[in-house]
Amino acid sequence: MTYCVPDHIAFCQVQGRTALLDIRRDRYFALPADLEGPFRQVASGDEHLAAPVLQRLVRLGLAAEGERSLTLKPMAVRASHPEDAPLARNSATAFFDVGKDLFKARHAVRYRPFPALMARLAARGERAQVLDEALLAATDRFLAVRPLIPIKPVCLQDSVALIDHLARRGFHPTLVFGVALAPFSAHCWVQVADVVLNDALLKVRAHTPILAV
Repeated sequence: MTYCVPDHIAFCQVQGRTALLDIRRDRYFALPADLEGPFRQVASGDEHLAAPVLQRLVRLGLAAEGERSLTLKPMAVRASHPEDAPLARNSATAFFDVGKDLFKARHAVRYRPFPALMARLAARGERAQVLDEALLAATDRFLAVRPLIPIKPVCLQDSVALIDHLARRGFHPTLVFGVALAPFSAHCWVQVADVVLNDALLKVRAHTPILAV
């Protein structure tokens, strides 16, 4: 019988430890030291695991029968677009356009269950792989107006707003979640290929990608 890490659990290796994100519960957590090895065995497809330990992982929701379909493609970062790109001119139309996306995103992040929000984002069109000039222009427009909108910046809220702003123009970048340990920190940003669209490169590189949507 084959066991795998279920799709609602995202994970990555950070500083020799396993960091996990339970998408169903919107919760980051770490494993007890005695489960680090067994979990990695399940994640790698190793079936030579003692039954009591395997059943413990199953009870904790960290292992399940079947095959895993959720995969995290490598999301290396080379550059940060905001560091290099001049901000575009803003206008009243841009202000209301970006403001609408931000208010909508704030409501979604506050009141929509995290799994439902992730499912909506995952159901978008094929992810953009090229930094199209029109995509960059739309990103610049969003970034130029964002400081004028009286809503406190929050990484998930702002990233969802940018994604929706670009999606209405036919562009579908990737939303990447990352974690850091000691001290713990969780962050997310919008990315196309190996370029971050809405954050500083130094801050992004301080986090290890755990989920890409």
